[in-house]
Amino acid sequence: VVSHVTWRALGTDPMCVWTSDTTLDVSLGYNSLVVPGWNIAVHSDVIRTKLQNSYYADSSSALLLPPRFTKPSAVVLAPALIGGCDPLIMDATASFGGGGRDLQYRWGVGFG
Repeated sequence: VVSHVTWRALGTDPMCVWTSDTTLDVSLGYNSLVVPGWNIAVHSDVIRTKLQNSYYADSSSALLLPPRFTKPSAVVLAPALIGGCDPLIMDATASFGGGGRDLQYRWGVGFG
């Protein structure tokens, strides 16, 4: 239903399901490249009216956020105390909510 470029950008094992005569729900796969606002393009020779008495659709639509989604949640494991010369090792691999994408981390040090 969607163009080849769109299908590849949806990631590994995406799903597209018609939930009504006018609504196509798209579930992104792992490592999807699309973000809200990205245009989903349809094949120009696939979609017609239910009665098939129309020209084929040739359009695109902006991707919207789902009404409910898992917000990212940071889970950071680190020692409570370390010595002045000891290395600090922090682990955030238990964090979740990337929506099929790997989470990205940015660390910083503050003084005060």
